[in-house]
Amino acid sequence: MAQYSSDPEQPDPNQQESDDLFGRLTQPEIPVGEAQFSTAHDIRCDKLSQRSARVPELAHELDRINDLKASLMVATRNALVSARSE
Repeated sequence: MAQYSSDPEQPDPNQQESDDLFGRLTQPEIPVGEAQFSTAHDIRCDKLSQRSARVPELAHELDRINDLKASLMVATRNALVSARSE
């Protein structure tokens, strides 16, 4: 049951309990200086930086794949030409 104080100098115990609960919900348990918080934006930026660091490696792999593709096309064409000539 709610208890109300008619004396304005004395704090209302129900209001104090509500303030304590609200304070616990809004204040982090770990002070900001002691923890590193990641936002979704920070995570996306980190992933993008990891990808951009791999760009030269991936470009080299793509060049290698294109070279293999060209070699395969030449070998396929040569095989078709030799099959037709038989």
